[in-house]
Amino acid sequence: MRKRFVALAVATVLLTTACGSAATPTPASTAAGSPGASQPAASQPAAVVTLTLRYCWGGEGEVKAMEKVIQAWNSAHPEIQVKGISGNIKTEEVAAAVAGGAPPDMVIMCDNGAIAGFAHDKVIMPLDDILTKIGADKSDIIPASLKWLTYQGKLYGLPFVQDT
Repeated sequence: MRKRFVALAVATVLLTTACGSAATPTPASTAAGSPGASQPAASQPAAVVTLTLRYCWGGEGEVKAMEKVIQAWNSAHPEIQVKGISGNIKTEEVAAAVAGGAPPDMVIMCDNGAIAGFAHDKVIMPLDDILTKIGADKSDIIPASLKWLTYQGKLYGLPFVQDT
């Protein structure tokens, strides 16, 4: 089974760091300065990565707001583009997509109660190592929100919004 991030939209930021976009220049075919030497080839732009984000909101205002967030991301990060798919998404749909080999790259669930099951079944990956690598500061996130997304001491998601 392919492991994919089934995390919250905020995790998109993490993927930028994890994927990187630096292109490696191609060396010249002969030594510089020798007769007939060619100049080093210009570096090739990195291939664009497109990620699918399923999110649970379907109301007109909610979709417009989320698409605005996605458009802002896509404008700021041309190397990693996000395609949003709105509408109620159920735990069973995510599990079926994973079992079928075509899971979304990221999911914003309106009910994070599925986190423990997904983590146990290795449907999702812990974010701890990535968060440490990029020096993420979680100190301004409500501790109970983080606990809700934790399974066996590992963090498997990030809160996107908080309700009362």
